[in-house]
Amino acid sequence: MKILVIFFVGLLLGLGLGWVFTLRHADHEVAEFVAQMPQPIEGGDWEHAAKAVRAIQMIESGDTSNAVRLLSRPMVDYYQFHANLTNNDKLTRDLLSAIEQLASTNTQIADEIHAKIQ
Repeated sequence: MKILVIFFVGLLLGLGLGWVFTLRHADHEVAEFVAQMPQPIEGGDWEHAAKAVRAIQMIESGDTSNAVRLLSRPMVDYYQFHANLTNNDKLTRDLLSAIEQLASTNTQIADEIHAKIQ
């Protein structure tokens, strides 16, 4: 009986220590993986800045139609994705409303939305 108690105590101790060390190792691996990941915000910022520069160049050269088309693409994609969802938060609903209002006064944006939906 004494041997069984010693065996189970040792087994539980070994399992507990193994679990703790495995957990610490996994946390360390996750931390290393996250540290090596490129920051998605940086790439998105670069893309937004490049589009903005290109749009401003188009506006300055008088090509406002293509500038509106360039700037409307992400807006139309956002609208297409969120328009039919029923669980949108207040900020999303407000932005969808603003896009709809803009489309009601700008035929080019309205055409982009309708072309993307169909």
